[in-house]
Amino acid sequence: PTTNAANIICGGLTRGSGVTSGSGAAARAWGGVNWTNHTSAAAISANRFCTFTVTPENGYELSCTTLSRLDYRHSTTGATNGLLQYQLGNEPFVDITNFLYTSSSSSGGSIGPIDLSQIDALQNITTNLTFRIVNWNGTGSSGSWYIFDVGNNANPDLVLEGIVVAAAANPPAMPAELQVLPFTDTVFRFLVTGTTGSNYVVQATTNLAETNWISVITNAAPFTFTETNANPFQRFYRAVVEP
Repeated sequence: PTTNAANIICGGLTRGSGVTSGSGAAARAWGGVNWTNHTSAAAISANRFCTFTVTPENGYELSCTTLSRLDYRHSTTGATNGLLQYQLGNEPFVDITNFLYTSSSSSGGSIGPIDLSQIDALQNITTNLTFRIVNWNGTGSSGSWYIFDVGNNANPDLVLEGIVVAAAANPPAMPAELQVLPFTDTVFRFLVTGTTGSNYVVQATTNLAETNWISVITNAAPFTFTETNANPFQRFYRAVVEP
């Protein structure tokens, strides 16, 4: 990558292991040969694709808007079909769109723009994002496909556009909810839920005056509170967000 937005880490283009660079690569190009599978699924199984990654720096989030440019070149026996996919973290790849490489001219052609703004998963990203371009339907093992400098200039030939902003602060925890559980051996228990992972304080009192509440235990939701006090008098319970 030659042009990076601030607060974004961009990884370079990487060939799948099923792609070879060939012995007569085109100038101003990056790619390879051997795109001979007949479907995208077969090409994925054969590792005939290329990938690149973008990762927001800590404290920032990325929302993708457009893959605004993808300039290419392929030989007459090279890949004619492409599939764009994305992957968040280590999750499975997800299809975005298929396209055709309609030009086999030595001057190349261009795909784009591809709208990404309507894909919810590609908004407000805080993890690493991988794009994968899967190519297939070439008719010869020496057939080539490249990302190519169509304009023969310094302008970028593969462009991902988006918005990078400081990540929002964690929202406040939701109020606690208490669910009384069935009695077991006459033991009183209830489940405390709210915002998973946030700490809640269980408090008890024998008098509902605000000054009489006593904190009993603090734990991260969800958790089960068990009353271990054997005294038979009436008690009230509540759970509040830890200050």
